Amino acid sequence: MNEADGVVINAEGTIHDDSEYAYSLLEIVNYTNKPCFLINMTYQNNSEKFSKLVSRFSKVYVRETFSKKELEKDNIESVVVPDMTFYKLKKDYLEREKKEVYITDSHDIKKSEQLYNIAKKNEIVFLPIIAPFIKYSSLHGFSKLLKYKFFNNYGIFIEKFVKLKYKYKRFLFVKKEEDLLEEIKNCNLLISARFHAICLSLHFSAPFVAISSNTFKIESLLNDIGLGDKRIINFEDLNHFEKIKSVYNYFEEDEITKINEYIVNANQKIELMFDEINLIIELANIKS
Repeated sequence: MNEADGVVINAEGTIHDDSEYAYSLLEIVNYTNKPCFLINMTYQNNSEKFSKLVSRFSKVYVRETFSKKELEKDNIESVVVPDMTFYKLKKDYLEREKKEVYITDSHDIKKSEQLYNIAKKNEIVFLPIIAPFIKYSSLHGFSKLLKYKFFNNYGIFIEKFVKLKYKYKRFLFVKKEEDLLEEIKNCNLLISARFHAICLSLHFSAPFVAISSNTFKIESLLNDIGLGDKRIINFEDLNHFEKIKSVYNYFEEDEITKINEYIVNANQKIELMFDEINLIIELANIKS
């Protein structure tokens, strides 16, 4: 890192609830004298030891307003720049062939199993947001690759003789990236507890309802767009599945307008963010 011109950390949804892994990411600022940047971050429920590290970064970019307000409590300045998934993704939604209702998994495997059972009960497509583990860089990653390959290839055959537990069965439904994007783009309604699935559905103007995740990131995103909380539901609401389908399977005209404006602004802010990072790095190199 000390041979680099600067260090950029893609924090995503990691920096919350005093996570040990999150702290290890922030500690990077202790190991280099080069400009360090936090980008694409949600920040919530962290102690003073976290804020002390965050305050040492050259610039902090959060992906929604609630995180900015959290940092303001510790007198840390940040800039709101929407999530990187909004950046220059091909939309092609005007030619969307509306297909089925999809439901994703959750970050929590127990909630994921509940969502899978809801999908099965209502005969809708289950779409877990799990990497196909084509690449791996650790023993843990290699074990996931083996599970994915084995259960993705032989799970249907095994199911004829043994009832698979959800933690294995989920690998039957894993999609390649391009297939996942195509499914979300073409869905009639997406029900999701995944932040990035909601981001993608917004990008493709695919109707959705959201179930809260492990932080306020979904609520804050929708609040920033101007959609409020009317598309956020509870698990209990899924007991009235037909009502969910009829109420949420389209966007109002004002929703479409707000979503499109948000995405245009998101691209401008993302480009400006990298311009700022580049300028700070250049100035630091001139001084050194």
